[in-house]
Amino acid sequence: MLSQNALIDIFDRLGGQFDPDKRWDVAQCIAADMGVTGMNLSLLGRRDQIIHGYRTSMSEAWQDEYIGENYMSVDPFVTGISKSNDLMLYQPGAASFDDTSRLGKQMNHGFLDAGYRTMVGLPSNGALPELCKFVALCTEMSPDDRFFDQHVGELKVLGGLIKAFVDTGETGIQRGALTPRETEVLRLLALGNQNKSIAYQLDIAEVTVRSHITSVRRKLGAKTREHAIALAITKDLISL
Repeated sequence: MLSQNALIDIFDRLGGQFDPDKRWDVAQCIAADMGVTGMNLSLLGRRDQIIHGYRTSMSEAWQDEYIGENYMSVDPFVTGISKSNDLMLYQPGAASFDDTSRLGKQMNHGFLDAGYRTMVGLPSNGALPELCKFVALCTEMSPDDRFFDQHVGELKVLGGLIKAFVDTGETGIQRGALTPRETEVLRLLALGNQNKSIAYQLDIAEVTVRSHITSVRRKLGAKTREHAIALAITKDLISL
């Protein structure tokens, strides 16, 4: 388990940031130091599985595939949040993965191709009973490793702290509602700015820009960035 000094350090680093995006950047750094290769933080409807807030550090290519192929419909973490708040483990390629559908198998291979070997899922109640705040942490360690249980115990503590300190950018339960930061990122994207330029202008990490864009696409049901911009303009969500 994490030492007392390590816990104090995480508390200080997360608690010392007041800007939500900066706090998310710090959370990613802490997670990486603990062997996490990718992380999602989301607010989901337990029954309708609608996403009300979302942050991710997973690769942009994987996000594009996940959204474009609608893997969310067979994601064991998403489908499992309606059942319990227990810790979840997902190993792509393992015999325990019971979705034998074409899309389930495709998602399985997609996770492996993207380099995500083991995922630890930590659900908990959101601000409202019908919502679930969920953090998923990817690690290269497998259950066969003799230190795996200890590692998962540490990730469980980390996930709890991240859920306590970091918001998901939720704006209520209106589907498609964008946060002010998501709106600004999308506006800058529509003006022709690249991720690096947007990150510089908003003083946030580039991976956080990608996270906002992914969240926008999920909320709007857009398959590409260009599609998201077109939908946002059509719906008068951004002004240029």
